[in-house]
Amino acid sequence: MVKPNPKTRNSRLNKIQQRWIGPPQGRPWAKIPVAIMDGEGWHGLSVNERRVLDALICQHFRYFQKDNGDLQISYSGFKLAGVTHGKYVSSAIKNLLAINMIQTKEGLRVNPTMRPSALYGIAFYRSGAGYIKDANRNFVFVPVEAMESPEWCRLSINARRILDRLMIENRRHNYEKNGALRVSYSQFEGHGVGGRLIAPSLQEIEATGLLVVTRGKRRRVSEPNLYRLTFLGTIDGPATWKAPNVVFLPKKP
Repeated sequence: MVKPNPKTRNSRLNKIQQRWIGPPQGRPWAKIPVAIMDGEGWHGLSVNERRVLDALICQHFRYFQKDNGDLQISYSGFKLAGVTHGKYVSSAIKNLLAINMIQTKEGLRVNPTMRPSALYGIAFYRSGAGYIKDANRNFVFVPVEAMESPEWCRLSINARRILDRLMIENRRHNYEKNGALRVSYSQFEGHGVGGRLIAPSLQEIEATGLLVVTRGKRRRVSEPNLYRLTFLGTIDGPATWKAPNVVFLPKKP
């Protein structure tokens, strides 16, 4: 008779724990492929390019993933995402087009005296149907309300790369290790963050309330950092970060 392994005996989570670590219910959330987030193209994006892309991703998932290729956002909408000037929006869009992260096309001419609005598509999502290409790929999920919050939109590019690496680590542990995420400084460096910028970037994210840094068990040299993304749940409880003025989606589109 084979004895049960004590390490795996309690590995199955109950329904409440699955709900805690799963996507938020009743609110929109973005699904971003790990393969994209862990690629060199994503690592090389500037902070304004990330903010423009975030605004498009939020728009895509807010409206039930049905309008990719016809996404419409004004420059004032991009400014709300943290891009401070129209010229930075234009430059970011130009660079995103050059590396094939997005596509654009001309919208319908409503007023003959005005220039038609640009319509956007995100290259790593399907047009029309909107779902991620190759649905079996690994992905991270992020509540749209977190991505659109002023705290998120003000983050520097290095802080954003650190958040990315932590979300990828959480996914690699099937979303079950949030609160005990362990990422070394060398792993952050491999994600594009300079070594001397890691500590101040972690402090920057902590100040927004999006991240909690704790200490693990002492090793021979020092205690490792353990991380908890507060906008995602853990097996011990739901997400603790709360966005102001949350607008819940209707039950039917």
